[in-house]
Amino acid sequence: MGWDNNSELLAGILDAINVLIRMTFNAHSQSPDTSEVPRFQRPHEEPRKPEAISLAEFAQLMNGG
Repeated sequence: MGWDNNSELLAGILDAINVLIRMTFNAHSQSPDTSEVPRFQRPHEEPRKPEAISLAEFAQLMNGG
């Protein structure tokens, strides 16, 4: 199955829904998520590598600071 215009339109709609979900969550959350909203993976784009943090940075985030 190939990637055609309909697939790209669907991916764009899913991206927009993800943004709306994030906006709704942030509007009702005490600690809004300010990270980048992930996009639906396109086969013609290189996969994004997740950002890595050290264990010390993770522990600092978990402690609230």
